[in-house]
Amino acid sequence: MSARLQIAQTRSALLRGQSSLVSQQASYQRSVDQFLQTLGLPPYICVKLDDPVLNRFELIDRSLLNRREELSRLRANVGEINESILAFSEIKLDEATGLPVSNINWSEELSESLKRLSQELQPLGEFTESLLTRDLPVISQDIDALKEAFPDRRNQAQKLETFYRTEKQSICGLLNLSEIDESIFKMDRLEGLTKDLVDEYTKLESGLELYRDRIAKLQATFDIIQKTGPGLEPAELAKQLRNEIILSSQDLVSELGDDVLILQLIQARARTESILLPEIDLTPEVAFEVAKQNRRDWANARAALVDSWRQIEVVANDLESFLDVVVSGGVGNTDINSSLSKSGTLNLGLQWDAPITRLLERNRYRRQLIQYEQTKRQYYTFEDSIWQLLRSEVRQVQANRLRFELARKAVAIAASQIDLTTESGKLRELQGGVQGPTAARDSIQALDSLLSAQNGLLEVYVSYEVIRRNLDLDMGTMELTPEGLWIDRGEISADQLLALPGTSGGGMLEEACQDCGLRYNPLPSPSSKPSSTQSSSDHSVMETHSQSRMPSPPKSIQDIRFNQAIASPPISLQTGQAKRMQPANRFVNNRTQLPQRPINTINQKEIAKPSTYKEASWISLED
Repeated sequence: MSARLQIAQTRSALLRGQSSLVSQQASYQRSVDQFLQTLGLPPYICVKLDDPVLNRFELIDRSLLNRREELSRLRANVGEINESILAFSEIKLDEATGLPVSNINWSEELSESLKRLSQELQPLGEFTESLLTRDLPVISQDIDALKEAFPDRRNQAQKLETFYRTEKQSICGLLNLSEIDESIFKMDRLEGLTKDLVDEYTKLESGLELYRDRIAKLQATFDIIQKTGPGLEPAELAKQLRNEIILSSQDLVSELGDDVLILQLIQARARTESILLPEIDLTPEVAFEVAKQNRRDWANARAALVDSWRQIEVVANDLESFLDVVVSGGVGNTDINSSLSKSGTLNLGLQWDAPITRLLERNRYRRQLIQYEQTKRQYYTFEDSIWQLLRSEVRQVQANRLRFELARKAVAIAASQIDLTTESGKLRELQGGVQGPTAARDSIQALDSLLSAQNGLLEVYVSYEVIRRNLDLDMGTMELTPEGLWIDRGEISADQLLALPGTSGGGMLEEACQDCGLRYNPLPSPSSKPSSTQSSSDHSVMETHSQSRMPSPPKSIQDIRFNQAIASPPISLQTGQAKRMQPANRFVNNRTQLPQRPINTINQKEIAKPSTYKEASWISLED
């Protein structure tokens, strides 16, 4: 009764899995149709997507998965044939002992069943040879790849552990992490796992070679029974068929299937532990500074702000008084027939327009002041949105790194569940017992856990790659091929980004137009009170972007002209006298009126150390 219940549970789980597979395949095909529409292709063409990027997440090779499926079909066919053989038995009481004994009489139908069973088991020889010659070398390469990736895995684990401990101790960090399983940072388990995989691989390789003898012995048994079966007593024939044919064939297929499953788990664990994420050693501060120098829309936003400021001077000119020099005159004459007269007129005068009535001009001037304030706030909003976006992306990158290690650990635990389930079943059989009432459910749950863990690992990787591409785009450092394909720069670090031509050259290639009136201020040094004599070669990176957003002091003729332009305020009329009026929110004057904000500093040489920007200092926006 228990066995039938477990079979029903297994078949029910199989049907649910097949139904889910059909739904997922239909959803996948809809996504393919949408992708074809994005490419401008008709949806009725037949395509097959082949992306090698995700091949590394095929934790179990497709050929090895097919081996397992072949054994499952073979095991079902062998079971049906063995049931047909047992149908020939008759239960009779032994006269000597009085116990029921199975008796099978030889017949042509029985002979045909034995021949079909022998033919069904014949492919096992080729199956075993394929395992030894094709699949085992691939698994050996996966184990070697794990050994080669071990130093990089250790390096990444150490950096991730440093980031975790820094975030855990930081008051205002990116993630504000709480307690997580710190075993994901320990590489001792990985070194021990490598040794265990090598030992299991060697043991299975030796065991698979023994299957050749067992298969040959079983085939020889078929020939012997075909010859001696007609002359055997019914009880003896039933005994030989049960022990030497039915049980031997079932055990052979079952044990071979278990070994193939163990090979799959070895490959899955080796490939899981050898996967390396492209490292992103970047802080939001560095990403912000790189984006400031490389994003062209940022330069356009700053140019729009300066244009709005310059327009104040243009409108303010209408408020000033003006003095015109008026010159008029003419050549005199008397009559058309007479000669020209030598007398003429010349008038010279001054025309002055006093700034007394300027209602329309004053309204336009105030409207321009309001427009400038709106433009300035739009620029600040744009700058803060970029900061928020980059900070969010760097935060998500770091979170995905931790999630990936946790998902990697989940795959290992799911694989160990399958191992424990298989070993538990073998232990019960050795003790002469039967499978427990929850054996089928345990096996199904273990396989579902492994599938879910694999899907979770792949999901985290895809999210990590999407964020990595978005980060490259939002920093303005993305490069494309002539075909429009993204050029993957691989690992992203602060030193690599700060050395880019656009970043090191003030946002211009080949160091062109270095003094265009919008040169960015030199970054402050890590000292708590920045000095006014700070060297311009000091390239430090600030924790936040709340430094001065204003143009830098003049360093060239162009800068001097620009600063002279914004230093001459427009005029306003007060009590009928022409006076210079300072706008309420000027670049120069407003810098000292803004509140001070806390700024954490970090030197460029220490960018890769997350723990170096913990200490906060106060710096005025005026500096």
